[in-house]
Amino acid sequence: MGHDRTLVLVVDDDEDICGALEEALTLLGFRVATAGHGAAALEWLEHARELPAAILLDIMMPVMDGIQLGHELRADPRFASIPVIVLTARADADAIAAELHAKRVVRKPIQLLTLKNVITDVVTA
Repeated sequence: MGHDRTLVLVVDDDEDICGALEEALTLLGFRVATAGHGAAALEWLEHARELPAAILLDIMMPVMDGIQLGHELRADPRFASIPVIVLTARADADAIAAELHAKRVVRKPIQLLTLKNVITDVVTA
């Protein structure tokens, strides 16, 4: 690939959260792409010259939610191996993560150092 910094795709419909995560993850040394919902994320992945090393996935979004996107990713051999990290405030996060075969769950409000460690863990696993 030739890229020094890990590419992460953030999928969240909250523009403030997306912007804050993009800024924070960039400062933490990642390259970041963002999508506002699952359908936009699939569209981005279809045309990406480089697939992300991890996908940070919000669950509750319009158009296509995180659960539907998770199933779409698992069903597509091109994307099935990309580790998914579920970002959510939902109480049933662990059950959702298990259903989607997500590698980890990070609960909102997000602690950035925790998030950095989780991304690093799943990318290097």
